[in-house]
Amino acid sequence: MKLFEPQTNLKSYISSIIKIIIGVVLIVLLICRKSFTYRWANAIAAIFAFVLCCTAILIIYVSVAELFFTHSNRQKTNRSSMCPSKSKYFDVEFILNLTKENDIVEIKIYMNESVIEIGASSDCENGSNRFFDKRYYIGQEEYFVYSDFCEALRRKFPNGEICVLTIDGIFPR
Repeated sequence: MKLFEPQTNLKSYISSIIKIIIGVVLIVLLICRKSFTYRWANAIAAIFAFVLCCTAILIIYVSVAELFFTHSNRQKTNRSSMCPSKSKYFDVEFILNLTKENDIVEIKIYMNESVIEIGASSDCENGSNRFFDKRYYIGQEEYFVYSDFCEALRRKFPNGEICVLTIDGIFPR
């Protein structure tokens, strides 16, 4: 355990709080210490108490910083590990097949603490049921070639799972 450097990867407040309590108790004990009968002993005890008191203050300072890091780490963990409740995880391959088989499909997904849209879009002429000019997209990025879209989607989701919120406005089951 490093006493004089904040540990930036903590997820529990316990060790930081214990160090703060020990530091405060140590400072109180050093302030309320008894004096010795000899002056030289009092001088040595005062110097020793001063050094210990400064050390305790530094440890308290570092522990307070750890509390802020811990708070931040806990928020990151909660956001990134939780997919919203009305959602479902799908394989990347399922999403790729869905976009390949459908001329127009809009999929809202949860990624990096935000909602983005992925899917496919096509154009057609009035009165015609033939689609042309198919494009794929991930957020604001457009892909004209299906293989580029596949590669980009696999790169963005290396674990192979996508948290899907809606497919064409319908919640997945």
